[in-house]
Amino acid sequence: MGYQLRLKSVVLGTSPLAALDRCGGIGYGPFAPTEAYDLVRPVFRLFTAANKLPEGAARTEALARYYAARDALGLTLTTEAGEAVPTRWVHIRDLVDGAATGLELQAALVPPGKRKR
Repeated sequence: MGYQLRLKSVVLGTSPLAALDRCGGIGYGPFAPTEAYDLVRPVFRLFTAANKLPEGAARTEALARYYAARDALGLTLTTEAGEAVPTRWVHIRDLVDGAATGLELQAALVPPGKRKR
């Protein structure tokens, strides 16, 4: 099954979420971006840049800026049929400058028993 990452109605890319860490509830898999991914790529590159900083206050502040920016995007994950997949957060591991290969989607999936009704 494939999943779509969306910014409102805009599809940013797709992923099969090929693996699941059941303990942490994290689904992950390769991410195939659309051209629209460029709209949000700078946010995910904040994470990459922050992790290049040495441990300490500057890195902590840079990561806090990333988390705030990521959460403000309001990204959603849907099935190919358009059904919403509840998540706590969605992250794109974007380590390669200017490349669309090697990207990975990571999503903290909300278990069925913990979903809001």
